[in-house]
Amino acid sequence: MSSLLITLQSLVVFLLLLSLIVGVHEWGHFIVARLSRMKVNEFALGFPPRVFGKYWRGTHFALNAIPLGGYVKIAGENDGVDAVPEPGTFRARPIWQRIAVLLAGPAMNFAFAFLALILAYSVGYSYSHQQLSKIPGAKVLSHEVLLVAKQDTSPVKAAPGSSLLGIRAKGESGFAQIENPAWLVTYGKQQQVKGQLEQELLVRGPLKTDAQELEVVTLHATGPALGVLIDSTEVVRLPVDQAARVAGQEVVFIIKDTWGSLSGFVSGVFHAKVDENISGPIGIYQATDAANKTGAGAVFWLIIILSVNLGLLNLMPLIPLDGGRVVLQILERFTGRSMAMKIEHTASIVGASLLALLMLIVTVKDVIKLF
Repeated sequence: MSSLLITLQSLVVFLLLLSLIVGVHEWGHFIVARLSRMKVNEFALGFPPRVFGKYWRGTHFALNAIPLGGYVKIAGENDGVDAVPEPGTFRARPIWQRIAVLLAGPAMNFAFAFLALILAYSVGYSYSHQQLSKIPGAKVLSHEVLLVAKQDTSPVKAAPGSSLLGIRAKGESGFAQIENPAWLVTYGKQQQVKGQLEQELLVRGPLKTDAQELEVVTLHATGPALGVLIDSTEVVRLPVDQAARVAGQEVVFIIKDTWGSLSGFVSGVFHAKVDENISGPIGIYQATDAANKTGAGAVFWLIIILSVNLGLLNLMPLIPLDGGRVVLQILERFTGRSMAMKIEHTASIVGASLLALLMLIVTVKDVIKLF
């Protein structure tokens, strides 16, 4: 597959991935708003110009041309300070219902990640922070060693994402199964001691349909045996109850990890340091490109991580994020609607400016990392 085709494929995957997790988020707002008897004027995927639209049950559902997210327009949500709330609008509903609508977006991102992981582990999946094969009732469906990356000086011609099926000294009949990275390093040192530097590597390309190929490599005298970074994975199927438990633990782990990165980023900005784990659109595209080259399992894992990240990010107490708007609804309970909406107007300007600044900082960091 040509590099241009892979790049185009990664771009399509990036746009679909972004649309999916934002669509899930906005669907949460939409569903709870409708359950709260609020009028939803529009539910859109992407941003205008409009490609397709259909009016159904009081809401205009739209598919727009720029696939960089989506939005929900709830009646009365952005009314001015002097506007009188009309029945069925956001401002006319009780504060607890408004808070429920705002929290429904992040909650849906977390729920989506949780349910998707339950399905994945129930069918058979490999990505996890836990050792899946040790969980009671686990069934190992397959074992695979993947080529994740390689040094420029590596003699291996296989592309990242390929499966390393076996290795043998040149001329021998049987292949030794590559078990894990440590095993490969040990094997390389043993062959160097024997003076058998030329090896035959059995490889399958990144796509499962690729044929198995045999390539001759020469082991390096120092460093990793083949100058490659490999990772061993096991596709494991879990009983549904264990899948639910593991999925919950994974979501909690990602939330803790993301929260640590977000906290470090905010703290770092005040100290003129930017957390390397925080990425903007460019960094997310790079992660998508790497995942796409690795395989569907990596893309799915990235979707899970980004869905949880989006949910947690939106809980930050900044306008126009959901968390900031929740704070304003609570504030209204104590100050009254008029004062709260005046504060919201000012906070919206400040919050939007801060978000724009943070996005600029992250984007500049991502651009610098390209060079």
